[in-house]
Amino acid sequence: MLEKNANVLLLNGKNISDLTSVTSLSITGQIAELDLSQNKLKKLDFKTENQFNKLKVLVASSNLVNSINLNFKRLEVLDLSENKLKKFPDIS
Repeated sequence: MLEKNANVLLLNGKNISDLTSVTSLSITGQIAELDLSQNKLKKLDFKTENQFNKLKVLVASSNLVNSINLNFKRLEVLDLSENKLKKFPDIS
């Protein structure tokens, strides 16, 4: 749910297993903070920065993530704790 004037999208604990439903939202360009924690995501694949061009905080803890592809120039906080990552790719 998007909090009014906060640009925060809270999708934690919603049983989400892929990002299609998230990346297809028309409000992605307005989101500054995205919480995807406690879901069933295996991949974090955000192919284009334009989808979340204002994103500063991404929380995807407590999932099953073993693969990531991120391209966010404004990202300041990334929480991938409690996932299945064995190697952390270069995201600079």
